[in-house]
Amino acid sequence: LPESLPEKIVVATLETEDRTFYEHEGVAWRSVARAVVQNARHFKILSGASTLPMQVARMQRPSSRTPLAKLREAVEGTRLGSNHGHDAVLRQYLQIAPYGNRAHGVVRAARLYFDKPVEDVSWLQAAFLAALPQQPGRMNPYDGPGRTRALKRARRILESLHGRGIISADDLRVAINSDLGLVKPKVRPPE
Repeated sequence: LPESLPEKIVVATLETEDRTFYEHEGVAWRSVARAVVQNARHFKILSGASTLPMQVARMQRPSSRTPLAKLREAVEGTRLGSNHGHDAVLRQYLQIAPYGNRAHGVVRAARLYFDKPVEDVSWLQAAFLAALPQQPGRMNPYDGPGRTRALKRARRILESLHGRGIISADDLRVAINSDLGLVKPKVRPPE
């Protein structure tokens, strides 16, 4: 990852994964309460309320998706935030998150999908990359329906950023109307 985190990637990732990232110490209790009520009302899990530190904890120590595992993620996420700080947790997330097609980390994903350094991605590309870790298998950029799902999610991210005043109407218009710039996957030699 570059010395300084690329602003577009940071903004799009936080918009997607954890809007209140800098306001909590690892667990967003309001989101947890909302998820519990929402899940109980529908008798199934609709929302997990995982913060970025909790996701880092889960990626570093994968385990089953049980309430006890969720509690462990919350404790570990809080420890990560207090021991290393928000920027280090964000940096770790961007280095280990799955972006599909065996690409872990946003730097590798930017090279794989756009053949460019992560610092040079457009707003559309940043939002597209930010969308992928939530469902990397279902949003495979090299699969027509997967790419469509990822682009739809990217557009929602961009509209949300505009709605919150983070990007201008011009930035939104340019991003939504621009070409994604997806490059074809490189074929590995059989040997």
